[in-house]
Amino acid sequence: MSEHLQKIYEKIGVAEIVYTMCDAKKFSSDFIDYEKLKELLPIDYAWNGYWSNKVEFTDKRTNKTYTDEWDRSDEADRLRVLTKVNKLIQDFNDFYASEKERLGIEANWKKWGYTDELDYPLWAFNVYCIQPTTWKYPPNNPKLVNEVRLDNEHCYIQGLNLSDKNFCIAFNKMIYQWIINMLPKSFNYGRSKFISSDHLLYHPKLEFENWFQAKGVMLDFAPSLTDINTLPKDDITDISTIHNQLRVTTQKLQEEREKNKLLKSKPYRQRFDEDLKSGQLEIVIDEKFRTKGKGRIIKSKLADYYGCTDKTILDLLIKYAPHLLRNDDAKYLSDRDDIDEEPELLT
Repeated sequence: MSEHLQKIYEKIGVAEIVYTMCDAKKFSSDFIDYEKLKELLPIDYAWNGYWSNKVEFTDKRTNKTYTDEWDRSDEADRLRVLTKVNKLIQDFNDFYASEKERLGIEANWKKWGYTDELDYPLWAFNVYCIQPTTWKYPPNNPKLVNEVRLDNEHCYIQGLNLSDKNFCIAFNKMIYQWIINMLPKSFNYGRSKFISSDHLLYHPKLEFENWFQAKGVMLDFAPSLTDINTLPKDDITDISTIHNQLRVTTQKLQEEREKNKLLKSKPYRQRFDEDLKSGQLEIVIDEKFRTKGKGRIIKSKLADYYGCTDKTILDLLIKYAPHLLRNDDAKYLSDRDDIDEEPELLT
């Protein structure tokens, strides 16, 4: 495989798609069962991975439920809603990880549940894999319906502009090209195209070739998702506009996550001083840590945000930012159980 092709496959995430399709990461995302590659099969159908346009997340810390929904005709709105709820989920998962380290595994289970929360996939679509033609499933483990859910940005975006039929052809061609390029150099450049039946990709290669023959599609001339210039134009939507909108939204989310990681790595006083000097402190408090009713500062959450105690954050506010205090803030901030009205989960 050339270095250029390797970079294309890595950028798209073809290997991850393959591992998901053949269930090679069934037991752990860190462990790949390479023997499962023998069960890689072509797809026959593909459809949108979002049966509902609504999201819901309940924060176990407050028992408050956040809900939202997107306009089904607006891809940018879909991504906006999903990134927003995922940000809330990630905030809880960061908290869950810190509590696990502080309390220990067993105590953390009892207090916050057995695992962290799963976020919503940003680029979900479902595929239906065919039944094998060159081998059979074990009698004790048949797969009558082989449906797989994938999460891949490149395939999802290209699929917006393709019919189901054309998407399956281009998707299968992409996987077939990956199979061929993963074979030894002697196969691709030698006179003999023979590979042993013991090879992990022996059956997948035959399965994909059989699929193209059965569909009456000339494999060598079929379009591929790896080369958008070969894709047919079904004119389902304006793919370039949507791609740009989604790219900008995703980039903003990534930048915010990196910023939050950087902030958490700094001492609380350094973070407080930087926010105070830049004017960010007032924005953070007003947008995240004030009650909607009386506008009081929610001291416990603000203290957690900067990584210090409630009393410390109160002392800092009184000394350096008294202009941010409202009415009885000083009184309420000094009490641990003062919050009877909290803001809705952040938007």
